[in-house]
Amino acid sequence: MTIKSVAHKLIDKVISSGRMDLIADFASPFPAIVTATMLGVPVEDHRQLGAWVIDLAEVLGNFQHHPDRMSQIVQSLRDFKKYVSARIEEERRKPTNGLIYALMTSQVDGHYLTDEEIIVNTIITLIGGHETTTNLIASGFLTLLRNPESFEQLRGHPEIVASAVEELLRFESPVQHTARIAPADSQLGGKTISKGSRVVVGLAAANRDPNRFRDPDRLDLLRSDNRHLAFGWGTHFCFGAPVARMEGQIAFSALLRRLSRPALLEPKVRWRDNAGLRGLSALNISFDPGLPYPESGDSIDGT
Repeated sequence: MTIKSVAHKLIDKVISSGRMDLIADFASPFPAIVTATMLGVPVEDHRQLGAWVIDLAEVLGNFQHHPDRMSQIVQSLRDFKKYVSARIEEERRKPTNGLIYALMTSQVDGHYLTDEEIIVNTIITLIGGHETTTNLIASGFLTLLRNPESFEQLRGHPEIVASAVEELLRFESPVQHTARIAPADSQLGGKTISKGSRVVVGLAAANRDPNRFRDPDRLDLLRSDNRHLAFGWGTHFCFGAPVARMEGQIAFSALLRRLSRPALLEPKVRWRDNAGLRGLSALNISFDPGLPYPESGDSIDGT
């Protein structure tokens, strides 16, 4: 199963109907299936994994932490840990080539990771590999719909998809902010930051900084020197960035190639109540009904 085939099979399920919820029908299951495959867990578990990810992302992305939802979120974390623990035991009995087994057999300074460390890293990988990519695809597609000239530019010139994904990451950042603790006294922007201070960095604001990006509020799919911070920076740079970029490129290529005359079905879109991980709760669109994906190739034109 290739990543391209996953994208096209998801589109196949709705292509004849002429409408879809881009979140539920494509942007959410697409990275969930890919990540499940990479981890070496059953692909059919991706829906349950996705539900747990959404619950945990609610905490990771919000300052207020939704106290009324905390009991459900804690239960999701318990269930998630129990699931990964069971997969570790399964890997011991019947190893696969997935990431969980790779974590089990890797060494750091001559020591193997503990089961707890494997569980934590697996959960973080699932959250990072699912939530942010879902938001990149859905928010990016909405951005293209709202900018018809850019939409047609990318449809007519699919070879610019890599540059387009970078610009969509900058323009509508899936991760809005991150937090750090200052390791030492420092000066920034004329302000003193004391050692131990908690600092929140607005990644989305940095990605629209006029001192860094020319005409930052304009969508430019061919923007050069697009050194955005959508994946963070330094030691905390997202280790899944290459996969996210690849998934984004494949997703937009497939959607723009196969969905003829897509349009929003609702004038007002719904954003999730998450301050840090910005994403839509639904994106209902219509398009001209089409044909299923040909079985003989990896893409419509056989490439």
